[in-house]
Amino acid sequence: MLKLPPSCQVNRIVPENSFDKYLSPKQKRLLSTNVEKIKWTYKLSTQTILLESKEVSEIQFFEIHLKKRESIDDVLDLNRSIHSISYYFRTATWR
Repeated sequence: MLKLPPSCQVNRIVPENSFDKYLSPKQKRLLSTNVEKIKWTYKLSTQTILLESKEVSEIQFFEIHLKKRESIDDVLDLNRSIHSISYYFRTATWR
């Protein structure tokens, strides 16, 4: 578990369609089929930790709650598809 400052904590549920512009139609179906909810947990940026970087503007952390355990590989493939938008999927849980 990461120990991040309270100023970085977000704790908001993110609508699945927030990632639509980064995903193909097939990937959108995978997201809808496999993911129960996505929770935005932390955001590291100049506003939240008061550190500047010329190379990275921010890093965002998400929890992914899966509908079933078997779907984790599909979700990991989605993560690889959208890695360029500086998201880090911290955990995946299932019912």
